[in-house]
Amino acid sequence: MTTSRLAELVSIGSLFAGAALLLGVVAQPVWTDDLWWHLALGRAYATTGPWLAEDPLLFTAPGAPAPAAWLADVLFYTVQTVAGFPGLRILHTLLVVAIGSLVWSQLRRASGSMLLANLATALFLTSASYRLVQLRPHLFTILASLLLFRWVFESGRTPDRRRATMVVGLLALWANLHAGFVLGPIILCVGLASLALAAWTSSGDLAATSIRATLAILVLGTLASLINPAGVEPYTAYWIAGEQTPSLARVGDEWSRAALFALPERAGTMSWIGLWGSVVATLAGGLTIARRRDPKHIVLFGLACLSLAAMLLAVRFAWLVAFPMLLAAAAAAGREGLDRPLARHGAAAATLALIVAYASSGAGPDLARRLDAGYQRDYPPERYHAHAIWWLDDVDASGRLFAEYSQSGFIGYWLAPQIRTFVNGSLNVTRDAIDANLPIRERRGGQPGERFVDLLDRLGIDLFCGIRLPQPKPGAQPWFHTSAHLEGEPGWIRVFRNLDSAIYLRDLPRNQGNLKKISSYYRERAIPFDPLRGFEPVDAITHAPTWSMQQGVVPSYFDDLAPLANNHASPRRLQALGLLAKIHAALGDYETAIDYDRALLKQRPLAVAPQQRVIWSLLRLRRYADAQHRAAAFAAEAPTDPLSRSILALASVAAEGEPDAEELASRIARLPVFTPDEAARLRGAMRRPAVR
Repeated sequence: MTTSRLAELVSIGSLFAGAALLLGVVAQPVWTDDLWWHLALGRAYATTGPWLAEDPLLFTAPGAPAPAAWLADVLFYTVQTVAGFPGLRILHTLLVVAIGSLVWSQLRRASGSMLLANLATALFLTSASYRLVQLRPHLFTILASLLLFRWVFESGRTPDRRRATMVVGLLALWANLHAGFVLGPIILCVGLASLALAAWTSSGDLAATSIRATLAILVLGTLASLINPAGVEPYTAYWIAGEQTPSLARVGDEWSRAALFALPERAGTMSWIGLWGSVVATLAGGLTIARRRDPKHIVLFGLACLSLAAMLLAVRFAWLVAFPMLLAAAAAAGREGLDRPLARHGAAAATLALIVAYASSGAGPDLARRLDAGYQRDYPPERYHAHAIWWLDDVDASGRLFAEYSQSGFIGYWLAPQIRTFVNGSLNVTRDAIDANLPIRERRGGQPGERFVDLLDRLGIDLFCGIRLPQPKPGAQPWFHTSAHLEGEPGWIRVFRNLDSAIYLRDLPRNQGNLKKISSYYRERAIPFDPLRGFEPVDAITHAPTWSMQQGVVPSYFDDLAPLANNHASPRRLQALGLLAKIHAALGDYETAIDYDRALLKQRPLAVAPQQRVIWSLLRLRRYADAQHRAAAFAAEAPTDPLSRSILALASVAAEGEPDAEELASRIARLPVFTPDEAARLRGAMRRPAVR
């Protein structure tokens, strides 16, 4: 086998391996948060058409949702209805295969080299993977943008009437699939300006002829794109959003700007590599194009510049790396030395390196986790803390619910319109709702002098879904633990609690129907429930141990712990005491948790975690003097870990009475106590919620 043949095999094998890994992630159980509200809206559109009278999912909506992706929503809902969630997974896979194949074929035509096409396609797949693995209407925008380029600009010839008709039809369809269809006329405008530049700088009438055809396509295509339920509104949506809503960066990281000169986190490594690859490709391709002055290449340079500007504007546009790569491929076409062994081996090695980097930067571990979690399942309900959601469904609750942003689409699909949520990925909410989202998660008021519970009342919230164990923020993304935010608050009743979620009900006359349903639910299961005291996890554990395990109130090994903790001769006694302390602390049973930790500390007085938990539990019980006393003894041991320091600092502040009661309650609510490993082990031992 020659070295040239070996380079080809390495290149092809690397690209196929990367594509297989990507498709493995794409075809995993449905995990895209926004897909749920797209499915729910698709159900509504399929029933009443694209003009809804109101938002069926959100109680904070100022009006009906924008029907920008109504046809995609109906398509997703229809596929799910006919073929179930496996059908959605197949549809997602086919869309990504179509996108990847189209990119490769365009790169192959532009460069004339399979090795360069493989390398550039690998860069596209890896840097755009975060967008490709999400089943959302934006996939239609990616596919349509590539088709638009192929039908209008790829050949370098004036589009004939058939292709022009196809483009006009594409824009009409695109305008009903995703709001990103505005990119279509933008691409045509950039291409038109590039052709005008080519006509000015080069001889011949090709550019002039193409200008007339492209202008006609732009005019007719733009008019065709107005055939959508919103008409011209999508073209003004950006300016309307700028006037009426806060920055989108406040609610989603996809709108954050790309940090070109800052080293990325592991998850963003491939997008960062793609961004730098686009910068180099655009600069190098631009120099080559300046010498050639070919209209087709000038158009590619214009599209590459547009793509680079969009990629720098927001990380969600990482998929536009395709156009700078096309520019680089066209600039490299026909160059001497492209077929030399060094160039071929370098291209193959670079392709292999990209795929290895992609596999190690998140895609490989992510797929391994999905396989471990049950690849055959339709979706991972534990991602949405579905124990609490299924409980609301079983109780037949109704009203206005606050839930985490990432949960709300899932809740809307399963429980709306009987339960409507606060905010979801559609962002069809008022400015007041967006402004209140962060204060609620941080357990504080949204206006000067406003208390947390007053903010909830101002918004008319009936139900509050708190989630997560109190652990430090695991990464750079926004992250809050809210399970205990309404613990002990007058006027709020805790009606459900497990290890990592809780439901609270506002005690008002309008919610008496909910309270009767909840009381009946627990009575049928012989679980004690007092509407004044609320749900007590210890009572449920005692009277309904099987139900408690099924609902994630206790981990699967809970029944084994008490005998071990009471057996002073057992070598596992201390481990059992520690686990019982963690479980009761997580459930809000702080007195019991303290008892277990004190028993543990009698045997291991210098153990750090039990001392942390005791001080933290005392703070939760508002026994600030006791917390300070314990903290003083613990501080004498000079702990150096960040978790201990934060607990000690707050114990000192609480005892000295520095912040007011509301601020102190907020800081205590946000104080973590479990390490990420401890929290992961507790969650991992919970019985998974069922797939419904």
